Amino acid sequence: MSDAFCMVVADMFVLPGGEGLSLSGLVLTGLVEQGSVTVGDQLELVSADGNVRTVVLSGVEIFGRDTVTATKGENAGLLFSDLSKKDASCGDILRSPE
Repeated sequence: MSDAFCMVVADMFVLPGGEGLSLSGLVLTGLVEQGSVTVGDQLELVSADGNVRTVVLSGVEIFGRDTVTATKGENAGLLFSDLSKKDASCGDILRSPE
């Protein structure tokens, strides 16, 4: 990542996985406000109470197509296989590790 990545979580939904689906986990959506991120990158998920959790990006979707990178100005859906709906909220911040 060249610039520090930052995205505020606008919405989220669960990919349940199962038969015929290769990916599962929590998708966090929002506008990439700064930098870029690539599948496999480690990020920090910062909650409103200041709790910080390290997560690994499992997938990226831009306008209905799977891709590997999201960059500044794009509305992105970012998949995290290691998160569930209880782990994030709208308004949380995804950022590059400090």
